[in-house]
Amino acid sequence: WFKDSVAIPGATGSIHSVAGMLPQNGGRYHAEVYYAGITLQTAPAVMVVFQRTGASASQVVPAGGSFSLGVQVHPASLQNELSFLWSRVPEGHLQGIGVMSGDTSPVLTVTSVTEAAQSVYRCRVSHDSGYFGYAGPYEVRVPQVPRILPVPDTRVTAGAPVDIAIQVTDPEANVQVA
Repeated sequence: WFKDSVAIPGATGSIHSVAGMLPQNGGRYHAEVYYAGITLQTAPAVMVVFQRTGASASQVVPAGGSFSLGVQVHPASLQNELSFLWSRVPEGHLQGIGVMSGDTSPVLTVTSVTEAAQSVYRCRVSHDSGYFGYAGPYEVRVPQVPRILPVPDTRVTAGAPVDIAIQVTDPEANVQVA
């Protein structure tokens, strides 16, 4: 077995196992088989390892704020053979989430975030050969801005006491009346 055209010490069986794919394990693998004085070589298997960049798998972003989601490819030398496409699950599209750039690159950046940006994101990474995988999931939460609920109509008898309560959609919101 060979990785990036370099023989892997001790890898002489019909199967080569990698216990845990780490960034340094990414690359092109192939095997050579010797039979009756002939050397046969397998087609290369491209092993790409994805690693998150920037923010963690879950982040909280205020409406109007910004966020970036990224995937780093190992080995980096394969990046020019890959295409990237960011999407939301289950929506599929990125419409209405804010001002975005990089939806077809390794890093998706969204500014002027809207409440619609709250979702789970993933990046489809495709190789020129037709194989693909997904990087993610990445969760983005956008806290909803508390809203004041309408004050209900109330019948009051002249001279009787009345309480008018302000109600908001978030019970933990700090309501101050000026």
